[in-house]
Amino acid sequence: MMQDRRTWAKVPAAAICDPKLSNAQFRTLAVRALHADRNGRCRLKVETVAQIRSVSRQQIQNDDFALKIHGYQKITPTMRRCGGNGANTYEILYPEIPDRDAAAEAEDE
Repeated sequence: MMQDRRTWAKVPAAAICDPKLSNAQFRTLAVRALHADRNGRCRLKVETVAQIRSVSRQQIQNDDFALKIHGYQKITPTMRRCGGNGANTYEILYPEIPDRDAAAEAEDE
């Protein structure tokens, strides 16, 4: 088996400083970003991400749902040619980094 030689991933900067994301969710996002194409689309199956992260499928499904809710990925279902569900496509989204000063002022009010 050929060794994977990927050495970097385009991870959303907003995710790095987002206190709402758990470490597990960030790691799932990083795996998807590592395997994304130049358009930010990743086609890795849940099972594959779970193997890479050494966690359960359910953990990855939970992480994917949270990442979608927080605005870091868009999940698009696909169909097989012969019918039935295919693997989802996960598009990495890059929201703007929230302004810390504005957030602090809003909390003070």
